[in-house]
Amino acid sequence: MFKIQKEYYSSDHVHIASSLRNIGDIYYKRDKYEEALKYYQDSLTTFENYYNCLHIDIAQCLFSIGRCFFEQGNNQKALDFHQQSLAIYEKYYSSGHVCLDLVLNSMVYILCGQENYNKALDIHRQAVLMEKTRYPIDHIMKAYHLCSIGVIKSAQEFNDLALEYYEQSLAILKQYLFFGHKDISCLLNNIGGSFNDLGKIDDALEFHRQAFSMQEKYYPSYKANIAYTMNRIGDALSNQTNYEEALSYYRQALIIQQSYYPFGNVAIAVTFQSIGYVLSRQEKYDEAIESYQEALVIFEKYCPCSQNHISDTLNNIGNILSDQEKFNEAIGYYERALDIQKHYYHSDHCSIANTLTNMGYLMSYQKKFDESIEYHKKALEIKKKIYPLGHVDIAEALSNIGCVLKDTKKYDEANEYFQQAHSLLLKLENPYPSHQLQVAQCLSNIGHILYWQDKDKEALEYQQRSLLIYENLTPLNHKHIANRLHDIGNVLASLNEHDKAIDFYKRSLENREKYKPFDDKNIVNTLTCISETFVQQKNYEDALDYRRRAHQILETSCVPNYADIADNLNQIGHIFYSQEKYDEAREYYQRSLETGEKYDPSDYNHIASMLKNIGLTLKEQQKYDVAFDFLTRALKIQETHCSSNHSDIASSLNDIGLILYDQEKYNEAREYFQRSLQIKEEFLSTDFDGILLMLSNITDAFKQEQNYDEALDCLNRTLKIRETLCVSNHADIVDNLNQIGHIFYSQEKYDEAREYYQRSLETGEKYDPSDYNQIASMLKNIGLTLKEQHQYNDAFDFLTRA
Repeated sequence: MFKIQKEYYSSDHVHIASSLRNIGDIYYKRDKYEEALKYYQDSLTTFENYYNCLHIDIAQCLFSIGRCFFEQGNNQKALDFHQQSLAIYEKYYSSGHVCLDLVLNSMVYILCGQENYNKALDIHRQAVLMEKTRYPIDHIMKAYHLCSIGVIKSAQEFNDLALEYYEQSLAILKQYLFFGHKDISCLLNNIGGSFNDLGKIDDALEFHRQAFSMQEKYYPSYKANIAYTMNRIGDALSNQTNYEEALSYYRQALIIQQSYYPFGNVAIAVTFQSIGYVLSRQEKYDEAIESYQEALVIFEKYCPCSQNHISDTLNNIGNILSDQEKFNEAIGYYERALDIQKHYYHSDHCSIANTLTNMGYLMSYQKKFDESIEYHKKALEIKKKIYPLGHVDIAEALSNIGCVLKDTKKYDEANEYFQQAHSLLLKLENPYPSHQLQVAQCLSNIGHILYWQDKDKEALEYQQRSLLIYENLTPLNHKHIANRLHDIGNVLASLNEHDKAIDFYKRSLENREKYKPFDDKNIVNTLTCISETFVQQKNYEDALDYRRRAHQILETSCVPNYADIADNLNQIGHIFYSQEKYDEAREYYQRSLETGEKYDPSDYNHIASMLKNIGLTLKEQQKYDVAFDFLTRALKIQETHCSSNHSDIASSLNDIGLILYDQEKYNEAREYFQRSLQIKEEFLSTDFDGILLMLSNITDAFKQEQNYDEALDCLNRTLKIRETLCVSNHADIVDNLNQIGHIFYSQEKYDEAREYYQRSLETGEKYDPSDYNQIASMLKNIGLTLKEQHQYNDAFDFLTRA
């Protein structure tokens, strides 16, 4: 028909313009917006030339062009054309006309896309007022307005309210349209989306699948809509952590879209984003980045004005690189996203705050805590400006700062931020689940702080309150339920309530294995915690079982973490060591050493630690020469590559000294003990227990050499430290005085010996009168000393008292 019109009418005739617009409508309904836009623009030019003044046909073209720009993600251009269209309609029609209503309703969606929700609500109210003057209360236009409110509420994360409006809209539409109409299937998808956001995945899938069946039955040629619904099904399955099935739907949708849009389309980019997200959750990071890169190319080519999509994709790539610990590459993507956002958004836009938050996380992963806090504080200031009356996003920003402070062990400061976040959330009194979940997270954060401050009973209370909220508001497969169960297990283990701790750990493990089987990191973490708790109970067989399960996962992971594998082998070795199964222990220590040397030869701390463990195991087997070789190798690595790690060097020197001591090489042993003592006194001067241990070992070596004067000097040094710096440890003071007495006794200096035995007795009777074995021993020592002095009557009295 258009060809016929072109033969009979001039190129600027109104009939030509109408046909161009009609062709554009066909492309628009097929979601081919680039082609539709071309015809609409040609139609607009023809109408403008024909009328040479404002006309409703021009208004209709402007509206159609605006809708195309909206579908392409260019919200500002879309809004400009809608406003031009509205201005013309307002001149021609009275308030309440259907054309005015359609434009206003469409503007609501555009403003939501710009996150200008207050303006969207104002426009919606204007449309509703017009509607009341023209339509009955249950007119079909009422359904579309209710749907618009649902869209706004959904964008604001008021998902319960959104659902109510969608359901009211659906009830009206059913009165006017057959159950299968494309508008009904669209609304079913909206309802499914709200259920998905509420965590009610089964309900979400039911509505999405209803929409899918309708589209396949009544609109099989509307391939773009079918692909859209398949993506929504994929989203719900992804939230169920049913990643393989989600990927299947996304990939089917992608095939349809690539066939339907042979020259490319923004919808294809959105699907690539979804695929990238699922692949990242499966820790298939390289494939995920590839998918996001595909999306980025399409966005930049077909929708360069959609800066939110582009910056979101850059952030997503940055997040994956951060997870891969490719921090330099990650920061590059975050900075690109931030540059785009600063250019296209005002300085206080929430997207800028979100990117700053990601950069804060990245700095924290790199242990750059001061920079991390700086980024989080910048994000916090933006959110405070956006939401002057308070908002959950402010609470989240406060919590982020608290988490960084927690990592730097500034627990009191961290707790202040968590408490601020908690108070804000309670003040907002938001009844919606997303808000309550924020409250639960705050309670958990406070619980973590109390746990690290050794306030275990208070920590337990906060974690239990957090768990209760999660269990009431989220499905069983929610990741935070597993996390809270694990946290409670940690607190109970700290309280030495081991059976209860294991019960909570096992519940956490069951949740993770059932609902998040790809979450290897957290599954392994829970398995190791169960194993460590069994070790505390000396239940070594069960401890081994859980460690071996962890090891199997670590070795078969798609991205093996060899540092974790080496550590797990080491922990298995420790369990065998505790069972005195030294051959098995040495085998696992050796495997841990070989793994470290092969995959991370620069991790000298680990290599030295494994050499040391092997050496100590050989010592227990009395293979002293081989043990000495391993321990000296460990010491050489520590002194060469880890010279600042004074504690480990001092420990290795002591271990070598103990081997020499066991070989009765007391002079050589003493040299190592004294080197260890020197390091502790110079670099670890507040490690009183370590200093006292070295002095004790030196004393023992002197005693074995019968060098009593030197031994006595060491014992007097230990006594001085204990009486001035460790005054509360009376049992050690008693023992120290007793040992000095023994030295004097060995030198036949009985008066001096008796003096120290007497002081030991008096200290024991004063501070621990119920330690009868100790008191009896001191009485006996005094009695025997008196016997050597031939003071038999006094000796008899003390010995009979003993």
